[in-house]
Amino acid sequence: MENLMKFTLLLLLVMSVLVGCQQRIAVSCDSIQNAMITEIDFDAITKENISSWIYDAQSISGTLQIETAESNLGPVADVAWETTNEDYQAKFEGEHLVKVMLFWDKENPPTGTEIINCIGAPEYYQADYIDRWFEVVLFYPQEGLILRGGQRTMVDAVPENIRDIPMFDAIFLRHGSLESIVKDAYPNNEEYITNNTHPWSGNWEDIEYVSQYK
Repeated sequence: MENLMKFTLLLLLVMSVLVGCQQRIAVSCDSIQNAMITEIDFDAITKENISSWIYDAQSISGTLQIETAESNLGPVADVAWETTNEDYQAKFEGEHLVKVMLFWDKENPPTGTEIINCIGAPEYYQADYIDRWFEVVLFYPQEGLILRGGQRTMVDAVPENIRDIPMFDAIFLRHGSLESIVKDAYPNNEEYITNNTHPWSGNWEDIEYVSQYK
């Protein structure tokens, strides 16, 4: 009986190790591109016709639930919808569409490397270390695109696995300059972000960041 219990415990230990060692599923470029919304006519889309645009832009068939996004602090966007693996929100100012936000699948988001290998290198980036959280933002002004990723780390330094940092959201905006897309995406924090962006060097390990360790 004692030997059986030991064997059972050993088996459970081995199984837990094997589960912990399971590799994440790589996110394909097709999956990334299918989630991205590359053509947005900000002058033509209104609250009245955005439902039709969503169906057309994402080739959706069947019923799609579209609603106002809410948080504990009140509405965070005017319209929200979801597909199989992603969530989306659209933000208007009056009748004018300002931005569309994509939130990747939390269980298996693309990594920074997968994003860049798929859509190309950003023009700029910005990084922070705040309360054991390292965050990187990638800027594509000419495409009107911002991507954000982050991960927990106990060390006030660029993570060793920075190339594999999970990217958890994207913001689609009017094409423009760095300053204009930052203003549209982060109107309450544009000065800080703009002042702390850097040209992309092509090397993840060369990332400069602002430490706000507490």
